[in-house]
Amino acid sequence: MDHLNFIAPFELQDAMVFESYVTGTSHRSLEVFVKGIGEHLLTGERFVGFTCFVTFVTAAKPADPELPEIVPETDEEKFICAGYQDRLAERKVDRDEQKAIFSHLNLD
Repeated sequence: MDHLNFIAPFELQDAMVFESYVTGTSHRSLEVFVKGIGEHLLTGERFVGFTCFVTFVTAAKPADPELPEIVPETDEEKFICAGYQDRLAERKVDRDEQKAIFSHLNLD
């Protein structure tokens, strides 16, 4: 899970619905945008409680699966999908930084 953004709190009387869609694919991975929508059960008021990006990577080598082209339809999907290449580049930089952190973790 990348970039988990908490926007508004959920309370006991709120229903929670998750909406998600694929926002980009690369050679062996795909990115999914997830939106957590709350709805107050008494008033029907809806709100966005959180958003995040989830990346799935296949372990299949060398026969990589062919991933379909992503065709965004709504304004939201077009906007979110347009940032995929930038997020992909950021993840590559973050991976190197994370390797340094991982080398200092212990299980004691």
